Amino acid sequence: MSRMQMFRQGLWAAACWFSAASAAIGQDWVVFTRAGEGPHQQLTQRLNEIGLRLLEERARRVAAITTRQEAERRQKEVREKILRLIGGLPEERGPLNVRHTGTVERGDYRFEEIIYESLPGFHVTANVYVPAQGSGPFPAILMPVGHSPGGKESERDTALGLARKGFVVLKYDPIGQGERLQYYDPDLRASKVGGPTQEHSHANGHAFLIGDNVARYRIWDGMRGIDYLLTRKDVDPKRIGCTGCSGGGTLTAYIAALDERVQAAAPACYITSWEELLTKLGPQDAEQTFPRFLAEGLNIADYVELFAPKPYLIASTIEDFFPLEGARSARPSAWDGSSGRGRTASRSSRAKPFTASSSATSTKGREIRASSRRSWIRRRTSGARRRARWPIRSAARPCSRSTASAPRASWRLERPQVPPARLRCCERA
Repeated sequence: MSRMQMFRQGLWAAACWFSAASAAIGQDWVVFTRAGEGPHQQLTQRLNEIGLRLLEERARRVAAITTRQEAERRQKEVREKILRLIGGLPEERGPLNVRHTGTVERGDYRFEEIIYESLPGFHVTANVYVPAQGSGPFPAILMPVGHSPGGKESERDTALGLARKGFVVLKYDPIGQGERLQYYDPDLRASKVGGPTQEHSHANGHAFLIGDNVARYRIWDGMRGIDYLLTRKDVDPKRIGCTGCSGGGTLTAYIAALDERVQAAAPACYITSWEELLTKLGPQDAEQTFPRFLAEGLNIADYVELFAPKPYLIASTIEDFFPLEGARSARPSAWDGSSGRGRTASRSSRAKPFTASSSATSTKGREIRASSRRSWIRRRTSGARRRARWPIRSAARPCSRSTASAPRASWRLERPQVPPARLRCCERA
């Protein structure tokens, strides 16, 4: 008898024993017994109850913070917890080994095609959008992208708008998107496992077994992207921002919370609360759901609080997966150091605006600036055009479908096909 036959017989015997045992003890094996509700629904409700109770405990602990020292101590604790949950970050920064594969001039801006290594032999394909006017150094924006199969080629209108306004913008392909498919099939000429979400979840299954999370590698890709930006002579190292939509908003929240070099952050279509997620949508993709996150006393607002007191913009929309109600509730309280009391954020405490030279003038003299522990949820009404001293101006348009307002009426979004030599340059066996 072969080993496979013995294994199958063993499984059959175990199944027979389990069936007999279940029949013998009857209802003792039934955990959820509410009539009219299936086990799956009852299990979900039970887990939600546990999660909501943990969130209530967190809210009480946060509300008990009354001093600046307590707030800073919580920041340190939250950062340590998040790093532990994702498996930590690599301890060493190896050489980026940047390769330039092409440059395309577009009149008032240009974009450069590059490849850098976030880890040894782990390549990241990226585009760098550079203003054609001005001598620099320019403020720079790291722009993670959402779950588009095209990766860095998606959401280009925002990058172009920022470049035309005087920002250097780095957009890179996330793992499993664009030119970085991890499970590429030459016969299918596509991923073996499906779209970007499936690529992320499949990779996370392997990482989870060793105490990692695929978010660890995606965060590190972005941090090494900042390393690259700081090597450019045309970038001001003191003015590094980060913005992205949907999955890019998730990475913006992560990177801004964990990388102190980011001086202004604007996550779009991500910030919400787990209270709203549990009752409406449920857990999301692998990189957006860390095991024991709630048990560690955390919520999505903790990413915002980790960034304090630097400028932070929450951009949300009613036409998104992530509940807008959660974005409103995630708006953190500001710390009033002068009075020694916690208070709701106001416009009285302001930070230096993060600007580019071409966007320094605001409509009707208004300037939108960020105060300590402050975020905005702005809705853009029909026909209204607001100019702000901020890298992101359209804060409440539908994610992945929004179009950044341009200082000119003409937009040219065409781009030549990716050179065949670059295709599959970063595939892994």
